[in-house]
Amino acid sequence: MSVNADVREVRYLPAARTRYAETLAPLVRKQAILLIILGCLFVFMAVVVPAIAFSMGGSAEPLRVVIGLGILSLIPIALLVAGIRQLRLRPALPEVAFTVSSESVVFSRREKTTLLSRTRPELRWDRRATTVRVDTVGPKADEVLIFTTKIGSATRTERQTTDVLDTPVAEILAAVQAP
Repeated sequence: MSVNADVREVRYLPAARTRYAETLAPLVRKQAILLIILGCLFVFMAVVVPAIAFSMGGSAEPLRVVIGLGILSLIPIALLVAGIRQLRLRPALPEVAFTVSSESVVFSRREKTTLLSRTRPELRWDRRATTVRVDTVGPKADEVLIFTTKIGSATRTERQTTDVLDTPVAEILAAVQAP
């Protein structure tokens, strides 16, 4: 944790960032390849097979066949485009997990990790309205910091595992709960 005046940055450990990238990147790539394969299979089933069936003596009008094949081809096209777009994703953790200052707690922006997930913008919460507690979860009893704040009538929660941070839990709790 670096200390500049009253601002404290909590960073991800380099090993954790590397492990995240090495684990998630192959999974994202496999999902993209599977989407492309699924799109190709749908092209075959939804377009090629009906086209062959109608050309071998179907009694439908040619215009209806073309419109039907066009509609059926929308799903495979969407799957192929989604797979190609997902191939471009490069998931990585930001260097700074969050920053605690005298006025706010700022969680870093996170890039999207899958095609359907969103890029989470930087979150800025009022430090005096933010509470933090340590919880143990999972079969290995991993410690998780649970930040909670109230924005308007909604309660927002952000979770962060402690084993990937470069700062001891006690220092983080003291920084957030300081008067």
